[in-house]
Amino acid sequence: MYEQVSPDNWENIIRAHYLMDKDFIEKFHSCADKGFEACVESCMHNLVKSGTPDTIRMYQTEVGFITLIEQDMGTTLYQFFIRPEERNRENRKAQLDLAKELTNRQLYAFIYEKNEPVLRFYKKHGKFISKYTNNDEVCSAYLLKE
Repeated sequence: MYEQVSPDNWENIIRAHYLMDKDFIEKFHSCADKGFEACVESCMHNLVKSGTPDTIRMYQTEVGFITLIEQDMGTTLYQFFIRPEERNRENRKAQLDLAKELTNRQLYAFIYEKNEPVLRFYKKHGKFISKYTNNDEVCSAYLLKE
């Protein structure tokens, strides 16, 4: 079960889920040293500059939320968040399957390598494409659906 989130509620969804998992912010967010509000602001800034309300779709699920961005090359799984108490193999796989179901195009994910749990998940469920650097951090690109 899922529900599409309107653009005027994107920030509320991000903020609420980040509040549930401040450990995520401290470990994996690129601006963690600037504080919680800076992380939410950075996330919204990057989301909005990555597309338009017509190309960005956010979905709230029973266990978290996902954000998909339609781009020339295909669809990017931009955000993949599962609440800490819901994190298990079945929920991760179900949320990924939903993301695949919601696009009829290739599905890509780009992940900071320091986010090891998600990196392992994408290695298991996707095909490695390349490594690159973003803001001095090493990232990997994966093809999740052909």
